[in-house]
Amino acid sequence: MNEHDATELAYKRGYEDGKQDAMKWIPVTERLPTKEDGNGKGHILAFCKKEGFVNKWKWDTVVKYRKIFSHWMHMPQEPKGD
Repeated sequence: MNEHDATELAYKRGYEDGKQDAMKWIPVTERLPTKEDGNGKGHILAFCKKEGFVNKWKWDTVVKYRKIFSHWMHMPQEPKGD
């Protein structure tokens, strides 16, 4: 394997690892979301314990009402194409 191939392989592994980390549920007891965690509009996905569903919320709503949420994660990228 030449140096270019090794660099490309390392990049691909890092990219895939980063994608998986971005899609992990984060317990609100571990860390609350910040404005920077939002998708540029301040939105994240959060799991509402009482209702038992996932929905898109503003990050500050989750912080303010953290007792009703158990986990949150970054928003996935929007699909491309039609």
